[in-house]
Amino acid sequence: MHPRTIDLGDGRRVRALDEGDGRPIVLLHGWPTNANAWGRQLTGLPGHRVLALDLPGFGLSPPPAEPTIAELARTVRDVLAHEGIDDAVLVGWSMGGCVVLAYCERFGTERLRGIGIVDVSPRLLPGPGWAHGEGTPFSGEGLETWRAGWLADPRAVATDVYTIGIADLDRHAREREWLVEESLKASREPAIALLLDAFRADYRAVLPAIDVPALLLYGAHSTSTTPWVRAYTERELPDAEAVVFERSSHCPMLEETAAFNAALDAFARRAG
Repeated sequence: MHPRTIDLGDGRRVRALDEGDGRPIVLLHGWPTNANAWGRQLTGLPGHRVLALDLPGFGLSPPPAEPTIAELARTVRDVLAHEGIDDAVLVGWSMGGCVVLAYCERFGTERLRGIGIVDVSPRLLPGPGWAHGEGTPFSGEGLETWRAGWLADPRAVATDVYTIGIADLDRHAREREWLVEESLKASREPAIALLLDAFRADYRAVLPAIDVPALLLYGAHSTSTTPWVRAYTERELPDAEAVVFERSSHCPMLEETAAFNAALDAFARRAG
């Protein structure tokens, strides 16, 4: 992997891992990890240029001036422009998937030839037409527990996130501990502000307007999505393909790496 810093020229700097040649796949990590979470994709997608970003406030990227998902989306758009990329497959896992949807909300499909959404739904909290247990497994009470816990003991929260987020802990204990350690590199207060903003968002209205192909990658045992919301998201997107990983929870790129990479490789070769 080839780490470097992308200087956007206005005080914003983004750490990136850049690997390979070919049409670009741009990877956005989940909360509260960083670009290192995509290590097996950076080395496992030959024939593509794979660019993984530390989103502002995570890993080695300084926090954003405004800790919102929309601001992260703006930074991603500016990174694509800086790099001269106008044909990206933009893939987001978990919170990163929210950033992809926020990008489409603000900028349409500018500079994109496809998107990938990894195990996240277009709305994270219950609301009208979005029932707890059907539209989302999350609740306001659970989010508040994470908020308070993160500020007091981030290791405990990260351990909880990736204990419920991995289907087979015996098989993937090393990956869980590694994800926890990577999570502790996040800027504490901006990171929780960004999580709260992701939970406030509602991207349902964005889906029908996305005019590039979409790949939906879900864990069958996910604690972040439900079968109902997976079907809803696939139905609302004009051109969507869904893949469910039968031995995964929230981290299919780590839990079933070979199958995940094969699905992403095939989609990226078809998209656009």
